[in-house]
Amino acid sequence: MNPESPLTECAVYGQQFWLNTRIIGSSGCALMLPERELSRADFHRRRHDILSAWHNVPAPILPLHSAMTSINGLCLGLRRSSALPMLRGLMTGYLEFWERHRKRTPIATSIDRLHRRLKKHGALQLSEVEPLLPLAPARKVCP
Repeated sequence: MNPESPLTECAVYGQQFWLNTRIIGSSGCALMLPERELSRADFHRRRHDILSAWHNVPAPILPLHSAMTSINGLCLGLRRSSALPMLRGLMTGYLEFWERHRKRTPIATSIDRLHRRLKKHGALQLSEVEPLLPLAPARKVCP
């Protein structure tokens, strides 16, 4: 291959930045992908954290859960030097609380406890989890 050709230059550039590249077809040429907008991702992650809590966390736990989610999100933002987008995401999430207040469908407190237990300790045997699950509604059996 000619060292002066665009294909060689493209392939060398792709090898140096292999995390941001994608091989196109069989040409062997690498195409640079655009850099991710991390500030945008940080904004949407924090907004999602708050809205997810609003929709799913049982009412008795919601104030503490929301406060801890906010504190943890801001601490992460300070560690990663991206506190402003994360703060904006949190504030947007809280503002959307009120816009969506009629659409709230929290899970049962027992399911929330089980979810936190699984998140903290990892997988459990089904025999340990089964007694903690609510009974499924009866299903119609078609003849």
